[in-house]
Amino acid sequence: MAKWIQDPGHGGTQPGAVANGQQEKEWTLEAALYVDKRLGELGVNSVMTRSTDKTLTSVPRTDIVKSSGAKYCLSHHFNAGGGKGAETIHSIFSNGKLAKAIADEIAKAGMPTRRVFSRKGSSGSDYYFMHRLTGSVETVIIEYGFLDSSDYNKLKDKNLRIKLYEAVIKAVCEWEGVKYVSPKSSSTSSETKKVLDKIQVVTGALWTYNSKDWDDKYKTYKNGTKLDASGSKIKVGGGYMYKLSNGKYITANTKYVKPIYKTVEIEKPKPAKKDDGLYKVQVFAGSKEGAEEILEKLEDAGFGGFMYKA
Repeated sequence: MAKWIQDPGHGGTQPGAVANGQQEKEWTLEAALYVDKRLGELGVNSVMTRSTDKTLTSVPRTDIVKSSGAKYCLSHHFNAGGGKGAETIHSIFSNGKLAKAIADEIAKAGMPTRRVFSRKGSSGSDYYFMHRLTGSVETVIIEYGFLDSSDYNKLKDKNLRIKLYEAVIKAVCEWEGVKYVSPKSSSTSSETKKVLDKIQVVTGALWTYNSKDWDDKYKTYKNGTKLDASGSKIKVGGGYMYKLSNGKYITANTKYVKPIYKTVEIEKPKPAKKDDGLYKVQVFAGSKEGAEEILEKLEDAGFGGFMYKA
């Protein structure tokens, strides 16, 4: 039976805090999955309230915590509201030692502590349901920083976020009397990038097209409809189109559509040694249109290229 349970805050239809193009639920799941996996590697049994992007309201979420048999729950969150720094929140019935130990390690990892606290509700019990409804499980809510303040400039770096998660793991190991061992070094690093996710119709009925041809109409979509995108803008005649994931096309004119972006993590190899030289890879396409599409994808991925007719 697991002694610890990780709770990724929000999820599914509940994005949590949203700022700078980042939804809280994406990073809470990242945090909980990482901590759960690393604790397992270090011999500390841990389980999850959810391991995918699904909706969990308060009662089902806390029922999972109570029925898990765990003694401790870590509920992972990212804050909003314009503050700065990390927070850890414990029950009014807890001495707060675990919450303080976690906050201290997070501060060492590069995110200063804003406060360690508890909050009483109007009924005299805990204000936060993760404390109020989890029974005898000692729950610590971890707020790693603010998405809508200068904290975001730190948090958008995945390497920094990993350091914060590792700080939590260090605190747990210290709490459990388990030897902490750093994760194995990786041959890759990562960066965040905003990519086109959806196209939202912002006018009345708007045509989509079967091909990159303004006369090749397919069907109309009403105001507010969000369509999955599949690439950046493409020049067509005197205007531009977006390609959709269903293979159709739609105007890129911002009078009629609104592009919606999402932040993704991009794994990239560590820089090659200086004496590795420059390598060239040839890619062949059966048509000019296909070649242009490949070039566009290469450029989106950060590679240089050129096209010529073989």
